[in-house]
Amino acid sequence: MNYSVEGLKLVIDLVINHSSDEHPWFTKSINREEPFADLYVWKDPKGYDSNGSPIPPNNWRSVFDGSAWQWNDQRKQFYLAQFSAKQPDFNYHNKQMRTEIKKIFKFWLNKGVAGFRLDAVRYLLEDDQFRDEPVSSPDIKIPYKFNDLQHIYTQNLWISYQLLHELRRFFDRVAKKFTDFER
Repeated sequence: MNYSVEGLKLVIDLVINHSSDEHPWFTKSINREEPFADLYVWKDPKGYDSNGSPIPPNNWRSVFDGSAWQWNDQRKQFYLAQFSAKQPDFNYHNKQMRTEIKKIFKFWLNKGVAGFRLDAVRYLLEDDQFRDEPVSSPDIKIPYKFNDLQHIYTQNLWISYQLLHELRRFFDRVAKKFTDFER
C-alpha cells in the first residue's frame, strides 16, 4: 500500500541503534560472513579471570544495568548491547552498516512513508578506543549500575551527530524523487 496515494502521511518510529539477536545479519556476523562480519560492535576480551571466564573489554554498563558486553561463545568475542543482551548494537564505524541503514530508509520511502522518528540516537556511535568511562562519584569503587558512570564514551558523541548529518544529506537527496515529501 502506498500511503501517500490514500491521503495519509505515515511516520515510522525506528530504533537504528541495534537489531534483535535473532536477526539474520547478527547470525551472519557471529559466523564472520562478509559483508556482515563487522556490522555489529565486537571486541576481544580484556583477558580471562582465575576461572577462565572472559573479562569484558571495558566497564561500560547497559541502560538496563549489568555489563553492556555480552559474550558470544561461538565467535569467542563480546558484542556490545547497550540496552538488552537480545539487542546487539550496530557498528556505524563500518561504512557497510551506514549503507545498509540507508537501504532500509529507502525501502520505506519507496513504500510511501512520509518520514521517520529515530529513537536512541544518542547511542549510535561509541568511542572507537573503547576506553573505560569514569565513575560518576568518587564514592563508587566498582560501577554496577548504569548511572554509576559518566557516559562520555557511549552517549552523545560528536561522531553520532556527524552520522545524523550524513543521514539528513541522504534524505535530502532521496527526497527529490518524492514530490510530496515534507520537511
